[in-house]
Amino acid sequence: MPYIIVKSWYPPSKMDEVVNVYLKVYEKYPEDGSTGEQVVPVATTVSKDGYESMVIYKVERDNVGSALGRVSDRMIEYRNIEGFRYSVQIGSTAEEGLERLGVK
Repeated sequence: MPYIIVKSWYPPSKMDEVVNVYLKVYEKYPEDGSTGEQVVPVATTVSKDGYESMVIYKVERDNVGSALGRVSDRMIEYRNIEGFRYSVQIGSTAEEGLERLGVK
């Protein structure tokens, strides 16, 4: 079962803007479970460079496209925040990786 890992970074001076967009995004695109399950809702850390947040979704293989579309819809809402950056990655479980290698 794949994981979608979304990481974002932003400067401390933009925290209020990010929080405002976050609240609007989750009102506009609430969690509904139809494309996947949030296994790590929002984990945030802080460093000298600013804030880093991470969300991890567990999705069925058949729903990866839909889940990525939903993630994209959410993340595009942050586009006007100067210094906001994000990445989206797809990860596999160890079992899936081993299976691809022929280990069962």
